[in-house]
Amino acid sequence: RTSTRGMAIEAINFEIKPGQLVALVGPSGAGKSTLIHLLMRFWEPDAGEMTINEQPVACFDPQALRSRMAVIGQSTYLFSGTLRQNLLMANPGASNAEIEQALVQAQLAGLVAQLPAGLDTWVGERGLQLSGGERQRVAVARALLRDAPLWLFDEPTANLDAAAERALLAVFQQASRGRSVLYITHRLVGLAEMDEILVLSNGRVVERGTHAALLSAEGMYARTRKLGFLDREILHWL
Repeated sequence: RTSTRGMAIEAINFEIKPGQLVALVGPSGAGKSTLIHLLMRFWEPDAGEMTINEQPVACFDPQALRSRMAVIGQSTYLFSGTLRQNLLMANPGASNAEIEQALVQAQLAGLVAQLPAGLDTWVGERGLQLSGGERQRVAVARALLRDAPLWLFDEPTANLDAAAERALLAVFQQASRGRSVLYITHRLVGLAEMDEILVLSNGRVVERGTHAALLSAEGMYARTRKLGFLDREILHWL
C-alpha cells in the first residue's frame, strides 16, 4: 500500500497485491518516476508512508529492499562483455539451465542461437551489438534470473518503434505472470490486462479504474486513448 504526500506528488493511495498488475500513466513530470525513487528508497518522503507486506519501507535495508525488485527502465545498461556475463549480473550463481529458461521466457533463445558464440558473444560497449528491443529483453531475462517478486517497469518501451513495442509488451505480460507489477508509462498501449490503472496529473490521481472502466467513463484516459500517449500539451488542451 502506498500513501505519499509531498511537493512532487500528493494524496496518492494505491495497493499492489501479490500477482497484481497496476499501471501509473500520465505525462512527463506527473510524479510517476518519483514513486519508484521513493519505493526503492533513493529518496525519502517528506510525509506519508509506503509499506511492503504492511511493514514501512523505511524499516528495510535499502540494498535488501532493492534486491527484491526488478527494474526495467527506458534503456538497459549492458557493459562491454559477453551476453552471459551481462545476464549473470542479476544472479551470479545462476545455472546454465536457469539461464536457458530465462532466455526462453524473455524470447531471446532464437537470438542467442544465431549469435556467433552464443551466450559468449561480445555485446559491445553498452550493448550496441544488440537492438533496443533486444536489450530490453535482456533486462527481462535478468529480472527472471533475479526472481524478484516485484517488477517495476519505468517507460520500458519509450525508445522503441510501434512493432518492437508490441512485441516487447507481449514478452512483459508473459514473463511477469504471477509477480506483482508496477507499470509506469505515458503511452496508453498494452494496458487492457492491468488490474488497475491510475491516471496522474500534477502529482495527483485524477482517474482510476480498469482499462474498460476508464474508456466507459469518457474522461481524460478515454479522450487521449486514441492518441496512444499522454503529454502536457494535450492535458492542458483537454
